[in-house]
Amino acid sequence: MGVEISTERLILRDFGDSSRWLESVCRFTSDPIVAKYSTWGPLSLEDTRTWLEEAIAFERTIPRTGYELGIFDRSTDELIGQISLHIRKPAQKEAEIGYTIRPDRQGQGFGSEAGKGILDFAFSDLSCHRVFASTAPANLASQAVLRKLGMTFEGTLRKNVMMRGQWRDTMIFSILEEEYFRASS
Repeated sequence: MGVEISTERLILRDFGDSSRWLESVCRFTSDPIVAKYSTWGPLSLEDTRTWLEEAIAFERTIPRTGYELGIFDRSTDELIGQISLHIRKPAQKEAEIGYTIRPDRQGQGFGSEAGKGILDFAFSDLSCHRVFASTAPANLASQAVLRKLGMTFEGTLRKNVMMRGQWRDTMIFSILEEEYFRASS
């Protein structure tokens, strides 16, 4: 059985069938605005197909250490983005999250709502100790989402990512299990 996380306005769930979602996913993976701060993309239809196949492969992996979930508008079942959670250090109970929201749905609180849903899942269902996220220094909207989620800025990794032929810094944010539950109570 796949993962399904419900929030007030969203459902985060496994893709299950790549052919069903390929065009909807490609709508945002091929968008230069979406890919602006990402290390990937814009993706072609074939690259998106490969990404979706990899996302679906996580669904069958045991033990499961990766979750690439679609973000669906609860009222319309429309795919508006994706969110990921990857267990990076299983023994340390550490995971990394990342997310993408279609440009026409940005600025409406969907990133924060999806982030809260995936953090609930990470801490409550997977018993994670620490969850972190990385973002580009220029991506102020993503930094605002991470802060809204209660994540703490830990520091900047200097020129650690090669992106489109240039080295780029990465800002790291994190939240600990006890911080998350303290803020949620």
